[in-house]
Amino acid sequence: MIYILLVFVALFLFNDYLYVNITTLGNDSLGRIFIVTLSLLIGLIIWRIIISKNIYVRKSLIVLIFFFLYLISKICIDIGDLDKLKGYTIGSRGGIILFYLIGMLINITIDKVNTLTEYSGRRFLLSVVLSGMYIFSNGYFIFMAFSELSENLRKTVFLISEPGVYQGPGNFLTISSLLLSFIYIRLLLNAHKHNYLYKFLFFVYGCAIIVILLSSMLLAQMIGSNNAFICTGFLLGINFIFSIFLLFSKVKDILESRFINLKNIVSGVIFRKLVISVLIGITGTVIFLIFAVNLLDIDINKLRITGYGSGEVSSISSREVLLSNFSVHLFYSPITPFVGNMQVDALTTGAGTYVHSFLVSILTHLGIMGIILILLFMFFAIKELFDKNSGIYKNGMKIYKILLFLFFLLIATAATFFTWIPIWFLFGLFFIPISLNINNKKLIE
Repeated sequence: MIYILLVFVALFLFNDYLYVNITTLGNDSLGRIFIVTLSLLIGLIIWRIIISKNIYVRKSLIVLIFFFLYLISKICIDIGDLDKLKGYTIGSRGGIILFYLIGMLINITIDKVNTLTEYSGRRFLLSVVLSGMYIFSNGYFIFMAFSELSENLRKTVFLISEPGVYQGPGNFLTISSLLLSFIYIRLLLNAHKHNYLYKFLFFVYGCAIIVILLSSMLLAQMIGSNNAFICTGFLLGINFIFSIFLLFSKVKDILESRFINLKNIVSGVIFRKLVISVLIGITGTVIFLIFAVNLLDIDINKLRITGYGSGEVSSISSREVLLSNFSVHLFYSPITPFVGNMQVDALTTGAGTYVHSFLVSILTHLGIMGIILILLFMFFAIKELFDKNSGIYKNGMKIYKILLFLFFLLIATAATFFTWIPIWFLFGLFFIPISLNINNKKLIE
């Protein structure tokens, strides 16, 4: 019981940290609460290590450690600036190692909570209540952020008067929405085992999340982040899709009794029901958004996603221009294609003119070596995700995670630099790199 309480205390603190970074537009990282949150999560992991006899280290983590070591060496060699090294790796507003670590710690602790509540009614009730408190506190923070930032809203467009500060707050808003969806889907996949009171509570939570994610989409446009708007909209859609998907009794029977792998997801009954759910979910999401826009009397011509009525999304056109820099950056020197250069944009076309693409920017800045390591990590992570565990919860989470992973990878590859922290947070949150068990088995899986 104490472990479950401490896990949710850490989640509440992390949510507070995200809220502050959204409302202050990244100017105040709330360092003390952040340190307390991180320390608490680390303490919970140490607690688990102490009561476990073995730690299983997965291959994906080993490959990722090599990637991080390679990145650190490249920053030291190419840039030689300790502040830049900190910012890229452990900075509290954009360090990719730090946010991967936070996602991983939350993942492991939440996984333990699910194990503790699986066969205990009291623990599950506590988990449901605390999850509800987390969901509604998230809604409160989003409402407060919306109210606070709306004071600086321009009259001509749906945008705050602070120019050029949307990326950081947009990233934190995306992480907040991702974690909210993760918490809810976890509850939804456990609903089949419990009575109608629990199912009613999950329905209430689901309705609350619809309102929260819709508000987050508006907040994303208010701060000018199309990226956060699209990601939050997809998370809204995925909640609809999974709610519909789990209504099919045949799906629940298959998830409960069989081992689900990638082949099952792209063919057979699961695939057909998933396609139906996606079509219904997308239609429902679009209808709901149209209804909400009309209900709230929002002029879509004032939104950044519509180019403020111009019919052109400026962020897309600017990325198309930057794409032309790819060959210049990749072939800057004879060794650049193989090892990259972390300052290649500054040395050629100007600082910040790198290609806005997760995989392409890894290729230009870290070379073929970097791209091989990150692709190997993703290969092993997906392979480890589809382990031989069965049951509605585990199989359902496999499908949920692979859908969101592919979407976030698509968005990152189409629109962001490789230091985009939401995808590193997702890597940690979705792919468990270590297993803590009491059985005496091999240490590397």
